[in-house]
This record gives sequence, C-alpha cells and structure tokens, in this order.
Amino acid sequence: FLINLFTTVDKSIKIETYYLKYGLKHIGLLPQQNHINNSTNFSGNSVFGQLISLIPKYQVQRAVIKYQSDNFTKRFSTWEHLVSMLFATTSNTTSLRDVTNGLIGLEGKLQHLSLKRPPKRSTISDANKRRSYQVFEKIIP
Repeated sequence: FLINLFTTVDKSIKIETYYLKYGLKHIGLLPQQNHINNSTNFSGNSVFGQLISLIPKYQVQRAVIKYQSDNFTKRFSTWEHLVSMLFATTSNTTSLRDVTNGLIGLEGKLQHLSLKRPPKRSTISDANKRRSYQVFEKIIP
C-alpha cells in the first residue's frame, strides 16, 4: 500500500510517503532530503576568522599609537602582521613559506580576516625585524 499524507510546514505542503510492506509489521519512512548547501563556498566566517574577531580593534589601534608601529610602513599594517602571525601559530607552520602559502590558499577568504592581500614572505620577514614585539605583547597579554 502507498499512503500519501499531506502536512503543512512553514506554509508549504510537504509530502511524506509511507510504505507499508509485509502487512502491518514493517512501516518504513522514506528519508527526508536535508536542505543543506553542499557547495564548496562557505557562507559564514571560518573558525580562524571567528577567533580573530574576538580581538578588539580599538586595542590594536591603541597599541599602534603607543608604540608607533605603523610609522614608515606603506602596506603591511600591524593588524595584518598580527593576523598572519596568529595564522602561523594556529596552523602550526614552521616557516614563512608555509605561512604565505597558507594565506595564498585562503585568498578568497581574506576579507573575513581584514586582509587586503596575502603578504609576501619578504614582507613578513622585514616586519618581524622592524616591528617591536612589545606591540603584540600589549595587544595579547
């Protein structure tokens, strides 16, 4: 026997199909299709992006002003340096090449991290030499 039951859910008609097999002993319910987006594009923020969002921007700006860490820099700000170094720490990378390759891999998702573009290896190296560690100590105690 095939029995169709019509139910109203969220103002739409949903058809649930029940099959009765072997008399009344076995009643099977067809699995309902989940409406999950199976695409490779993520609609929300990544876990790393959510971690970065926990750092208040005003705290970073206060440290930048106090230690003048963005003076004489053209493109690679303290915020971008902080994000790239936190990415290095959380992704367990051991070299600057790994950091830059990892950020290049996330190039489409960099807007969630407030990065304009993935930094070059030499840029991170220069920033590590010139920028004081005290800035980051002030931001993340």
